[in-house]
Amino acid sequence: MYNMNNKPIPKSSSKKMMIIVGVLFCICCCIISIVSGGGGVFLLTRKKDKKKVEVEDEDEDEDEDEDEDEDEDEPSPSPTSYKYEFIMNKKNEHLGIHVGWVKLDGVLATKEQTTIHKPPNRHNNPGDMFTVDGNAAWNKDGHNEGDKIFTIVSDKKVNKIVISYGRPKYGPGWIIKENGVKKVIETSNRGDSQTPNPVEYTYNI
Repeated sequence: MYNMNNKPIPKSSSKKMMIIVGVLFCICCCIISIVSGGGGVFLLTRKKDKKKVEVEDEDEDEDEDEDEDEDEDEPSPSPTSYKYEFIMNKKNEHLGIHVGWVKLDGVLATKEQTTIHKPPNRHNNPGDMFTVDGNAAWNKDGHNEGDKIFTIVSDKKVNKIVISYGRPKYGPGWIIKENGVKKVIETSNRGDSQTPNPVEYTYNI
């Protein structure tokens, strides 16, 4: 082997040159491998990590959905009191209503649990509504259709309400609400009969 001056190159220098070329070749191969293959491995790893994160997120969402389903399956707590509103939907036939008493599942309603929104204006005797004697009486102008007449509050749910009237002609058509929900809707009154005297009507809640 000769150099540029056309002189022979010593063998030791030739070996060194080959070693350097070999090292450079290896370095180039490593760089190419990193750029081509290593980058792909990096991207693949990123994709795998991303998929792993997505799977973990889906598992968390499923756990949250299961928790929500469990909450929906749980029964809602019962109210601590029940409010029964009596709204006149159809006026009675003669004068105003004459209410003898109101019983909730057979128990006489008391003054303490009752709020009268339209006070009796015929005899001014609202107390008679809470005894088995007499009537709490209203005149014809004492109430109108759509008026809330009275409200009774109970500490337990009521299944049956019975109201006593002086005569059928004193019985209106009611809307009765339980905690704001309509349970009884009457579109007619109890007619104009004079008998029986008194008379009782049952309202199933």
